[in-house]
Amino acid sequence: MLTPNTLIAATDRAYTPAMADLGTSRAVHYHTRRTRFVDDCLRWAVARGVAQVVVVGAGFDSRAYRCRALLARTRVFEVDTPATQSYKRRRAEAVLGAPPDNVVYVPADLSVQSLDVLVHWGYDRSAPTFFLSEGLTMYLEESSVRRLLQFVGDSAPGSAIAFDYWLASRIADAESHDAETVRRFAMVREWREPVMFGLPDGGDEEFLAECRLALVRRTRVGTPAAARRSRRGHGGALALAIRRT
Repeated sequence: MLTPNTLIAATDRAYTPAMADLGTSRAVHYHTRRTRFVDDCLRWAVARGVAQVVVVGAGFDSRAYRCRALLARTRVFEVDTPATQSYKRRRAEAVLGAPPDNVVYVPADLSVQSLDVLVHWGYDRSAPTFFLSEGLTMYLEESSVRRLLQFVGDSAPGSAIAFDYWLASRIADAESHDAETVRRFAMVREWREPVMFGLPDGGDEEFLAECRLALVRRTRVGTPAAARRSRRGHGGALALAIRRT
């Protein structure tokens, strides 16, 4: 069973017994896959010459540290709520040391604020920018997701975003999911981060187009049960979208 305590306990166990738990193994496999996808997109964006990277809903993202050489000539903005950002900075500095000089921490609550706050922290609207967002869109209301994606769509030519999303069918009628997914939904409600929004089934590309974004790459994700309910044959996706010209 996937619970907050299960995930915490797994960090103190050997790999094989920890992964014997279905909820833990699903979480590990999905996050590993997502991290690899976003890392590949980040390398793609840097090779294209982006001048800025914005980590939206940064949480404990460590790319500014572990991709230090790749991002040496790129300004990195990390956006998250003040409380989460403060705790992350304390923990990261205790474990990894002082942050690289090119990192700018931007306190903001994207459920009520726009990425327009970036300009107060040195963000250059005229520079091509790579945005990345992991595990965020499904916990925001539709209006907040649109605001985020439209900001990217209105950014400088060459800007792009890598993010993950769920489809609406995965969220609707949550009790019909397999037992492990139902437990996950209950767990995030306990954390006061309920699942709120999924892109329209069969209309995810159109949704992005309305935000002036064009899909470049998509990797489908989700459980078999979610896939069967979706007209697209998947419960969500890891996506790379670029500003439309």
